[in-house]
Amino acid sequence: MRSPRIPQLGVCIEKLWYCEEPSASGWEFVAPTGAAQMVLPLGEGSSAPLVAGVFTGPQPIDASDKRRACGVVFRLGCSGAVVSAPLGALVDQQVELSGELWTGPGSIADQLADTASGEQALDNLERILLRAFDQEWRPNPAVTAGVELLDRGVPVRTVVEQLDVDRRRFGNAINRDLGATPKHFARIRRFQRALRVTRRSGDVSLGVLAAELGYSDQAHMTRDFREFSGSTPSSVHGLETTSPGHFRHR
Repeated sequence: MRSPRIPQLGVCIEKLWYCEEPSASGWEFVAPTGAAQMVLPLGEGSSAPLVAGVFTGPQPIDASDKRRACGVVFRLGCSGAVVSAPLGALVDQQVELSGELWTGPGSIADQLADTASGEQALDNLERILLRAFDQEWRPNPAVTAGVELLDRGVPVRTVVEQLDVDRRRFGNAINRDLGATPKHFARIRRFQRALRVTRRSGDVSLGVLAAELGYSDQAHMTRDFREFSGSTPSSVHGLETTSPGHFRHR
């Protein structure tokens, strides 16, 4: 995973990623992050390229698509620079990246078909994305500022007061550009913080972690883990993995 190297793309893209797991199979569940992604399986017979909207809960995926794939993690609320649909229309959906959704020229799958290595795939992907990049696109300033505050755990009411915006209009803008209400988005981002910290902190009790992360108690954190991942904090406590947001349910 790496940041984009073409400066223009940095305003809308957080990370580019590549994975290669030849033996991947079965089904996995991906926990919501609050960010939209493009998922581009590579190789003969692979699935179609997808744009994944914001999930409200764990999303099942075919793990065989991870045998060789690359993709894009968009900055929060910034997918509109290359995908011509508001995230509010793609909630809990993985939609084929073609037709009106894809703003670039030609088939993105065809343009990536001959990439031999992961680094070549990401370099080619950046060039393809640059051709699709909407030079007229600009992020909504209220959404950008609001997302930054919500991501830090600032309560919705305080965010609205600090930005001096109408609460309903702010909520509508967040829902349109992110695909989640401000409150639900804040919960997803808190869960993601909790997931990262819980995986790294095997020597710290879950009760202490819950308090530090802003949960009322450990049971509150466990409810969010179950809702967003289908798992519990204890199942990942101190357990680092190559795909931190992916879960296999037994």
